[in-house]
Amino acid sequence: MTSVNAKHQARELLEKMPDDCTWDQIAARITLEAKLRRAEDDIAAGRIRSQSQAERESSQWLKSSGPTGR
Repeated sequence: MTSVNAKHQARELLEKMPDDCTWDQIAARITLEAKLRRAEDDIAAGRIRSQSQAERESSQWLKSSGPTGR
């Protein structure tokens, strides 16, 4: 990921969108981009779970009163 600030990245994103896009489309695209960047940061920092680990944990949570250790 580059060190370019979020405002600059948002401008670039807007420039790539069609001129007739709606406010809702703009908001959805910026929200998606933010989530993807956050996910990339989590992956880079090792804050991920495998599919099997997530399935094991959710199965345990369903048998109990919910997630613990938070």
